[in-house]
Amino acid sequence: MKKRAGFLSKDGFRLIKFTPFLLFLIFPGFVSADDLSDQINTWSNNLINLEKQISDLDKNIGQPLTAEKAHLSDTDDLLKGAEKNLKIKYDDFSNRVTGPAGYSAQLQAHQDKIAPFNARTDDYNRRCNGTFSDRSYVDACNREKAQLDADADAFAREYTQLKNLQSSLKREKTDLDSYSQGLQDRRKDLSQATLDWAAKMKKYNADRSDLIASYNHALNQLKQLSSLYNDCVKNLPPDATDEYIKHHCGNVQFDNVRENLQKLQNIKPEMVITPN
Repeated sequence: MKKRAGFLSKDGFRLIKFTPFLLFLIFPGFVSADDLSDQINTWSNNLINLEKQISDLDKNIGQPLTAEKAHLSDTDDLLKGAEKNLKIKYDDFSNRVTGPAGYSAQLQAHQDKIAPFNARTDDYNRRCNGTFSDRSYVDACNREKAQLDADADAFAREYTQLKNLQSSLKREKTDLDSYSQGLQDRRKDLSQATLDWAAKMKKYNADRSDLIASYNHALNQLKQLSSLYNDCVKNLPPDATDEYIKHHCGNVQFDNVRENLQKLQNIKPEMVITPN
């Protein structure tokens, strides 16, 4: 009899691959050798197929989800850094507006000069408005007027500087607020992406758990069937060949029957479900 090419599983027994289907068994009191071997072959291929489905699911869904999680985490770290820097900029801006030497303090100091200057101007106008014969008095008024004019020019320059500072601060505040809104939008997008990722991860874990449950069921069925097949093998001569065993107990589609039957009995009973 020709040996059929097979698939060597990670546990060491050789199994023929064909399109599998799930068959849930109820063990009767008597199972013929051919029926038993057919069921072993079916469940062996089911096991291989389910293991491949789990592997494909991990590769095509699980691994991309793991990469996506890392990307989301990196994005979160970048946003946290940007948000921290933005807070520093806002604090600096606030200090330049309301701090001891900030715009508000400068504006108040400027406004505090208005009343004394106006009082000096009113006093000058009261004393020096008109025609006077005393030359020294006129010269004194002229010197006072020159000083008032110089103070007024300085006052006007200071006011212009304050207006320019105010405009600059308004533009900066607009830029900061725009940047802040952009970060808020990105944070909102990240939150939604994280929720979407969690939903996909939940489905992945559920699908994987279902496959593992099916895998464990197939494994337990295979172990029970191999035990029945092994009962037949025990009644054969110790030196019985694979062809002799398959002829008398049913043509299971793997070689080294005795050795692989023992491996089937010793195989770990279940995959452990470990949600990501």
